[in-house]
Amino acid sequence: MHCVSFSHVSGLLQVIERSSIKVWITTTCSKEVTRWDSCYNMLERLVEQQEAVQNFTRKISGLCSFSPADWTLAENIVELLRLFKDATLALSKENCILSKVIPIINSLRCGLQMQRSRKDTALKNTVCDMHYALERRFLDMEANIEQYAAETILDPRYKNRVFKNSGSAELAAAWIHEQLAANVTKEKTKVAPTPQPLNEVSVLQQICAELILMSDASHTKTDAPNELTQYLAEPTISLSDDPLTFWRENVSLPNLKLLTQKKLGIPPVSVASEGLFNTSNKTCTKKQNCLSSQNVQILIFFTSKLKFNILKHS
Repeated sequence: MHCVSFSHVSGLLQVIERSSIKVWITTTCSKEVTRWDSCYNMLERLVEQQEAVQNFTRKISGLCSFSPADWTLAENIVELLRLFKDATLALSKENCILSKVIPIINSLRCGLQMQRSRKDTALKNTVCDMHYALERRFLDMEANIEQYAAETILDPRYKNRVFKNSGSAELAAAWIHEQLAANVTKEKTKVAPTPQPLNEVSVLQQICAELILMSDASHTKTDAPNELTQYLAEPTISLSDDPLTFWRENVSLPNLKLLTQKKLGIPPVSVASEGLFNTSNKTCTKKQNCLSSQNVQILIFFTSKLKFNILKHS
């Protein structure tokens, strides 16, 4: 495809006025948070303005027009790049956690596989190149058992349903099983609290108090490894539900819940932390430069918290 760039907006407007062409005026994408997808934004806008561009190139002599094959290729490329833009936006959300990485990567794999059915040779080559780059960068993602794989299984939205390699899911489940068993062993090896001597009581009452303590300890302990089996056998929750809320309200899996509190909740990217630097730049300005570090910290905290609540309820 041929591209025509206009370096002077005023000259472009004069050409449009002379040719009496009606062009749909839309707002530009000048406030995009990310810049990597500029190609996608431009192609998407070009496809949206297909009729206006065709009218423009027909009216002005000397301009190369797009063929039907060019427009079809542009539409297919936009559809292909939309997968990666959706993945970027999903991973850049402030409430995104590490357990979402493997599902998104495997969803991209499936999306690229579906694009391979296209008849266009140029598009097929592009899909193959992108698929190769994806595999080269994220081939060992599921092999990271203690981080990515384990967190994905502990997320009730995905569990062991989204793995490309079933062996990785089994290894991650085995690792979680070992962690739960180790926690139970630590609890069992703890020395039982010695009952405080009671004033003016019989030996029988002291024995009874020890029996009560032993009974309480045995009733509060559950079979932790079986909790994982029970958890994986249950259906997954909706993708729109909050996994942290699920575990916060869960009372039937206490040992697994304790492990989840240690593992689940790590952000996958640094977008949120980088956003705090932008917030601090807007808080500490030339006209507002006498704030103490404690007040700056409080202001940034409340700003990010307010923004998160607005996004959550929008």
